[in-house]
Amino acid sequence: MANELNPNKKTMSSLEIAELAGRNHKDVMRSIRDMEPAWVKVNGRNFALVEYKDAKGETRPCYELHYDECMYVASKFNDETRAKLVVRWRDLETGKAEPIISLVKTEMKQPTISDKMKAATWAAKFLNLNENSKLIIAKQILEPYNLPLPDYTPSKGIIKSATKLLEERGLERQISAQAFNKIAMQKGFLCEVERNSSRGQKKKFKSITEKGLLYGENQVNPNNPKETQPLWYGDKFDEFLNVLGF
Repeated sequence: MANELNPNKKTMSSLEIAELAGRNHKDVMRSIRDMEPAWVKVNGRNFALVEYKDAKGETRPCYELHYDECMYVASKFNDETRAKLVVRWRDLETGKAEPIISLVKTEMKQPTISDKMKAATWAAKFLNLNENSKLIIAKQILEPYNLPLPDYTPSKGIIKSATKLLEERGLERQISAQAFNKIAMQKGFLCEVERNSSRGQKKKFKSITEKGLLYGENQVNPNNPKETQPLWYGDKFDEFLNVLGF
C-alpha cells in the first residue's frame, strides 16, 4: 500500500545514512541487512524495508530506521559518521532538516517464516541440495527464533570434488575436471544454472541433476552461498567414470 512520507515521523532512511557516511547506498544496505538478524533476535522485529523512486523514476528499495535502530546501525561506522548521524537526528527533530526521501514510498511486506521456508523448500528441490545444505538454509531462517537444530546432517557417503577424486586416482593428467564436467553434462548427470550477480550480470554454476544424485550430492558452495558445489561419492566414483565412458 502506498503512503506519503510523514514529515513528523522520526525516522531516517538508509539513503541519508549513505550520504552522511560517504558510502554507496548498496553497501550501506548490505551492512544493515547483515546486522538485521541480531536485531530481530533481541527485539523481535525487522527493520522497515520500503521503496522509493530515484532520479530516473525507477523504484528502488531502502530501509527506514527509527532512532534506536539507527544508533545500532551507526556502530558499524567511524566516530565522524556517528557524530554526523547524531547531528542529523537533532536537525530532523527540531525541523532544521527534512528527510531526503520526499517522494511516494511503498512499504514492502516482510516475508514471514512460512514464506521463507516455502522459498527454501523450492530452492532445495530445484537445486537438488543435500541434507546438510538444507540444514544450513534452515538454520539461517530459524536462528532469530532460537529453535534447536542439529549442527550437522551426515551425507550418504564420503563426498569430494571431482578434482580431488581424480587426483587420488592419479588420473588428473588423463582426465581434467573440465573434461569430466563436460561429459557429465552431456549425459545429463550435471547441469548449468544461472543466477543474477549483485552487479546485475549473469553468473553460471554447476548442479547435479536428479539423475546424478545416485553418484553425488549438491552442497552449498562455502565460497558463495548463492551457488551449489557438486560433490561425488568416493566409493561410487570408479563406477561413475565407467558410466561416463572414461
